[in-house]
Amino acid sequence: MNLRTYQAQSMHEALAMVKRDLGRDAVILHTRAFRKGGVLGFGGRTMIEVTAAVGVNVLPANRRQSLARGEPQEPAPSRATSSQANLRDNRAAVLAAYATASARKSRSTQSDSNQAGNPSDDSAVGTTLTPPPAAANQSDLKDLQNELYLLRGMVSEHVKESRKVHGPALPEELMQAYQQLLGNQVAEEIVYQVLDTLRQKLSRDQLRDENLVRAELLKVIEASLPESSGIDLKPTGKPHVVAFIGPTGVGKTTTIAKLAANFKLRGRCRVGLITIDTYRIAAVDQLRMYAQILDVPLQVVLTPNELVDAIAKMRDRDVILVDTAGRSHNDHLRIQELKSFIDAAEPKEVHLVLSSAASEKNLLQAVERFSQVRVDKIVFTKLDEAVGFGVILNVLKRVDKALSYITMGQDVPDDIAPGKRSELAALIAGGQPMLVSRSLSLES
Repeated sequence: MNLRTYQAQSMHEALAMVKRDLGRDAVILHTRAFRKGGVLGFGGRTMIEVTAAVGVNVLPANRRQSLARGEPQEPAPSRATSSQANLRDNRAAVLAAYATASARKSRSTQSDSNQAGNPSDDSAVGTTLTPPPAAANQSDLKDLQNELYLLRGMVSEHVKESRKVHGPALPEELMQAYQQLLGNQVAEEIVYQVLDTLRQKLSRDQLRDENLVRAELLKVIEASLPESSGIDLKPTGKPHVVAFIGPTGVGKTTTIAKLAANFKLRGRCRVGLITIDTYRIAAVDQLRMYAQILDVPLQVVLTPNELVDAIAKMRDRDVILVDTAGRSHNDHLRIQELKSFIDAAEPKEVHLVLSSAASEKNLLQAVERFSQVRVDKIVFTKLDEAVGFGVILNVLKRVDKALSYITMGQDVPDDIAPGKRSELAALIAGGQPMLVSRSLSLES
C-alpha cells in the first residue's frame, strides 16, 4: 500500500496533488484543516492536510467482523458483485466521514474560544475539519463548501439506495406521497394502508402519471374517513338538545355561538342556549353577549336539576345548545361531575370538541376519558392552527366516531363547516385550510 500525506492551501489543490501522484484510484483516508504560523493562533495561514493511499482494500463490515473472529470466509465474489460491494462500502465510508466532519464542525467554535487563553500546537488546532471562520479566507471557505456539497450529494445517493433496501416496500413513484403524508402527521401505519391500497389500484404505467396518482390518493383518503354527520333538526314536537363537551380552551363556546347564529339566521330556527360553565365568568359573558345579539334566551345553571328545569322552560325551542365547562381529561372528579349533568339532561346528541392544534396523544386520551361521559360525534376546531391535518384522520380511524363540524377561525357565524370527506382528504394530502368551506348552508 502506498500511503502519502499532502499539505496545501486549499482542498482543491490538495486533491490535485493526490491525483497527480497516486492516480484516480487513490482513496482519501483522512482530511483536516489547521493554521500554520502566526502568534497564539492569530495571523496564521489556513492549511489543508489530506492523507491518501492506493491499494487500499476496504472490506464490508460483516467480513471485517468475521475475520476478527477467525471465521472461514466465502469464496471471492464475482467482479460485478465486487464492484457493487465497493460502491456500497465507499458510500458508507463517505457517510461516516461526513458524520465525523459534522461532529467536528460543531465543536470548532468551542476549540477556537479556547485557543486565545490556551495556545496549542498545529495538531491540536487540526482537530476541526472546517477552519475557523475568523481565520479562513473566502477562497478557502468556498473550496471547503464545494467539497461538503459533493459529500452531501454522495450521502444523498447512499440514502436513496438504503431506502430502496430498508425503506417501505413502495414504488419509487409513491415515495413523494409517502413523505408528504408523514410530514402532515398521518400515522405511519395508516400511510402504509393508504399507499398500499393505491398501489394495488394502479398499474406501474399509471403510477407515473402524477395527476392520476394525486386524484386516486384523494379518493383513498376520502374512503378512509367517516361520513360527515352534523345536527339534523327533524321536527318531533320537542326541542333537539345538543351538548358540547371537551377539554379546556378548545373553543366550545365559540363553536356554539357559530352554530346558534347559523340556526337562527340561516336556518330560521328557534334557538335556546344553556351554559353550565360557571367556572369561567368570561365564558358566561361571552355566550350572554351572543345571546343578546341573536335575541335568543340564555339560561345559566349550577346543578343537574337546574339543567333539567332549564330545558323544560325552553320546550318551545327547535334546538337547545348546551355549553359545558372545559375539563382536563386527567381530572377524574370533574369528568364524573360532567357525567352527572349529561345523564340528567339526556340530550339527543353529545359532541366532543377537540383542537386540531393538540398532539395526537392528547387527543386520543381526551376521547378515551370523555367517552366515560358520552361521545356521539366529534368537532375539530382550530384547523388554522394545526401543525398537521393527519391527526384528524388518525383519531377518527381509531375512535370510530362521526365527524360533525370543523372550524378554522373566530368569525361568527362563519369559519365553521361540515366535515366533508372530500375537503378533509385534500387537507390531509397537503392542502391548506382556505380550501375548506367556511360556512354552513341551513336554509329551509
